[in-house]
Amino acid sequence: MEWPVTIERCGASGKKQTDEVTRGGCADPRSTLDPLDLTLDDDKALLAGVQRRLVQAGADHLSMSRRRRSFRMPT
Repeated sequence: MEWPVTIERCGASGKKQTDEVTRGGCADPRSTLDPLDLTLDDDKALLAGVQRRLVQAGADHLSMSRRRRSFRMPT
């Protein structure tokens, strides 16, 4: 069994963006001991990938909001 880990972001405009963080899987689908087949290093890499994408999304959002404000015409 193979499984993907994805993050789905939805902006204020309603536009959705999906990013795949990683894929994993268990060689033996009947295994009940570790159905996700993750090692500690896999867990750390998965968490780092999720954090990287969430931080990047926050930075992109902040950058876009500041960019819009800086181009407003004075009244």
